[in-house]
Amino acid sequence: MTIAFERVTSHLAQIEVWKTLEHFSLNRVVFYEGLVKTGIEFVHYLKDAALYLAKRDDEPVGAVWLNLFQGYSAAAHFVVFPPAWGTSEALSRAFVEFIFDEKRADGSPLVTTLLGMTPKCYIDVIRVAEAAGFKRICELPDAAVVSGRIYPLTIMICCSRKEIQK
Repeated sequence: MTIAFERVTSHLAQIEVWKTLEHFSLNRVVFYEGLVKTGIEFVHYLKDAALYLAKRDDEPVGAVWLNLFQGYSAAAHFVVFPPAWGTSEALSRAFVEFIFDEKRADGSPLVTTLLGMTPKCYIDVIRVAEAAGFKRICELPDAAVVSGRIYPLTIMICCSRKEIQK
């Protein structure tokens, strides 16, 4: 599976990613809390984030955005589009490796630690995150509302190989 990753910086390209989320009805899954409902809101949400798109044969197969940057850590939000669902684990692993290889202008790593947060009811998402190297560290009770039901929020962390070796 040859995947190309690209940083998405233009607002028009960000709205295209939103349209892809909508096309596959993933916008309500990813933004289960209802805070982002339109392409324009998505662009505003990404104001302090880094958005990356994964493509196979020039077709989008997934996206990841990083936000809540603190030092060398950030929150990671992954989404795999249905055409790549059979390769979700491999694609997520490739995304993590790509993100850990990204550099800042001074040559230092963009991040060395990723934080993931997902409702406990998203069992497949947790499984894919674990396959990509994330480890569960705790659950916040009653912290996620999905379709009107309250669930624990699973908190996960993934550290780069260099960070683990320290």
